[in-house]
Amino acid sequence: KMLKENPSLKASSISRPIVTNALTHGLSLVADLFVNDEDTILLPTHNWGNYKLIFNTRHKANIETYAIFDQDGHYTTNSLVSTLDNFKKDKAIIILNYPNNPTGYTPTKEEVRTIVSAIERLAEKGTKVITVVDDAYYGLFYEDVYTQSIFTAITQLDSKNILPIRLDGATKEFFAWGLRVGFLTFGLRDRK
Repeated sequence: KMLKENPSLKASSISRPIVTNALTHGLSLVADLFVNDEDTILLPTHNWGNYKLIFNTRHKANIETYAIFDQDGHYTTNSLVSTLDNFKKDKAIIILNYPNNPTGYTPTKEEVRTIVSAIERLAEKGTKVITVVDDAYYGLFYEDVYTQSIFTAITQLDSKNILPIRLDGATKEFFAWGLRVGFLTFGLRDRK
């Protein structure tokens, strides 16, 4: 399903999906594996409240937010790009969630290119970048937007400093309320 809906994604660039007890459990596993005290988690100001519980309350990571809407209420990548361009720590954990919960916004192809380029620039400076793509609402888009998961675009970056992680589940994608099945997939770097 993931490869069919993301034609730019190569099977050789991802791990086999690991089954989790829904997406929230997958996020908890990511936190257990990769988050240390005082790490920085980058989130949009409009975000799902459980991120703070999982990453800040449970793992004592610092939450840093950036605006995703300008003063006129239009989506913008400016704050995220500025945050990444000015980030000075050795490790960044970025949570990307599209369609965004709670706003429902999904970026356009151009906005995805801008976001992915900013992630790549941060990694080129030597920062270890863990990109956590929360695809809970993946597939629920109705406009002219980027229709592949942003995970796909991130896996196409050839950087030893970027670890793409995708979390998705059956609940919203298949309208399987209460089924509590999720998947954790890692992006793999091509080792040519």
